[in-house]
Amino acid sequence: MKKLLNLSIFIFLSLSLICQTIDPNGYNIFYHANGVKSSEGYLKDGKPDAYWKSYNENGVLVSEGNRKDGLLDGEWKFYNSEGELYMSLNYKNDKKDGIKTTFKPNGDRILESFIDDLKQGNEKHFDKDNHLIKEIPFVDGVEEGIAKEYDSEGTIISILEYKRGYILRREHINRKDQSGFKQGLWKIFYANDILKEEGFYLNDKKDGFFKYYDEEGNLISLEKYNNGEIVEGVEETRVLETRVDYYKNGRQKVIQTYYQGKPHGVRREYSPKGEVIESYLFYEGELLGIGIIDLDGKKQGPWKELYKRNVLKAEGNYVDSRPVGKWKYYLPNGQLEIEGTYDNQGRRVGEWFWYYENSKPLREANYELGKLEGEFVEYDEDGNVLSKGVYQDNEQEGNWTEVHGDFVEEGKYFEGLRNGAWKGTYKNGNKSYETTFNDDNPDGSYKSYWFNGKLKESGRYILGRKHGVWQYFDESGEMFLRVTYRKGVEISYDSTKIIPELPETLED
Repeated sequence: MKKLLNLSIFIFLSLSLICQTIDPNGYNIFYHANGVKSSEGYLKDGKPDAYWKSYNENGVLVSEGNRKDGLLDGEWKFYNSEGELYMSLNYKNDKKDGIKTTFKPNGDRILESFIDDLKQGNEKHFDKDNHLIKEIPFVDGVEEGIAKEYDSEGTIISILEYKRGYILRREHINRKDQSGFKQGLWKIFYANDILKEEGFYLNDKKDGFFKYYDEEGNLISLEKYNNGEIVEGVEETRVLETRVDYYKNGRQKVIQTYYQGKPHGVRREYSPKGEVIESYLFYEGELLGIGIIDLDGKKQGPWKELYKRNVLKAEGNYVDSRPVGKWKYYLPNGQLEIEGTYDNQGRRVGEWFWYYENSKPLREANYELGKLEGEFVEYDEDGNVLSKGVYQDNEQEGNWTEVHGDFVEEGKYFEGLRNGAWKGTYKNGNKSYETTFNDDNPDGSYKSYWFNGKLKESGRYILGRKHGVWQYFDESGEMFLRVTYRKGVEISYDSTKIIPELPETLED
């Protein structure tokens, strides 16, 4: 066990060391060949006991901790060649038991919990400002359950489901684009992780149905939004007054409903023959739309939808309240925001375009029967590509390029999952990482790099689990930690550069 862990108090002895007498039941100091102290502590019956310290050949403290009856016991601390703490770890009866903390060179840290040598509970990752950025549940040494990733504001941005160490599901939520606009699916949770609210955003505006739940997970309300504006659909809760004007022949000319004295709901205007010739949609006095609403309450023909104060919001045609043909959507400042085409079932088809407030392109996408199909590209406000690839049946497929902050990722998708070789490149041209994926799980050799091109970490995955020896390096390229894994379970820690092995004479 001691050789395997390499995390005890290591006493380096060799034929080249300065001759010294070992007291098997007392305090001892050992030295490197250059005369510098290598370790110090007590022996009891020839075995390390009580508090021990080890030093590198430059005299820098590299490890310290306690032993009880020769076994690792209590907190152990490990330092790099500069004397900086990089890991603390708790032991009980020679087994990991309690909290392990790893300190990264960039200020990040990782907290893990062990019981009887097995990782249990949530592994937590914090950035240098102490923000929780990731937590992964472990059961008996392997990932099991729901993992979460967070942004610096504490908002969940990814949910991953693990089963016996393998990723079953990955969901990206609560994302913002380069302009800070909310896009796609957003979910809010109670403190007990029960879903509280969910719905979709389009360019920072609620779009579609939003669902709200109580703390037991029961659906309690439902709202529909169109481009940021709530669509009122519970009119039976309001007491409305209906006013009717008539032609001289007795036919209805205008029908308008009011709420608290203000136009509210549908206003219909009729021809002398009784046909609907124009309709207006009001909400508490504000005009929201102009078009035809037939006697069945369905929108028909050309329509204009409005922001407050009669500012054009959208224009296009309806058939039985389904958008059809060419539609255009506008920002409150009048700039074109989105344009595209619907088929006769109200599904997006063909090319669709999104624009920034300065009219520069934001996104170009292709649809077929309402699903993403074909080329897709997204830009920042300077016209640089942020994401580019192909969709097939609403899933990412084939070669993709994606920009994430200061680096670019390139690789292939198959049915929406990363597969095959992937690599990341910093904007200065240096590599960020390189590996292969199998159904969204890293599989095979993995290497990541610092911005300056120096190796950051290297190792190997087997279907999403770290396996074998992993090495970790600081920004200068110096290795500060080596960890051995067996299918995701840590087996040993070994910083060979600074920690010598326990001599055979003291291992028995």
